[in-house]
Amino acid sequence: MGHKNINLETLSDEVLENSNLTKDEIINNILIQDIRNVGTEKYIGMAFFWGHEYKHTLRDVSIQERKKIHNVGITKGIDFINPNKEAWYCISEVLKCDVNTLVNIKEVA
Repeated sequence: MGHKNINLETLSDEVLENSNLTKDEIINNILIQDIRNVGTEKYIGMAFFWGHEYKHTLRDVSIQERKKIHNVGITKGIDFINPNKEAWYCISEVLKCDVNTLVNIKEVA
């Protein structure tokens, strides 16, 4: 079953009019659900699934890139909480950049 892409910037007026919730409340509810979906195929790319080491890199990437990194990580059993080379290589592969533009890979545990 596929997941619909949600454009959080342009939640339709119709959705907002047919809801007792504000736009911020809807987005917050989506985020809460996404937190529950970390580690599953239902993850949509909003919630954080990584540790401090990856914070500056992953918080600035697109929702689609986060989802792809997350899903590759699930498939390969990659730990994104503790610093490791496998995670950095996964991130650089998805972002299509040299791993050393993200981190000095020789210094990673």
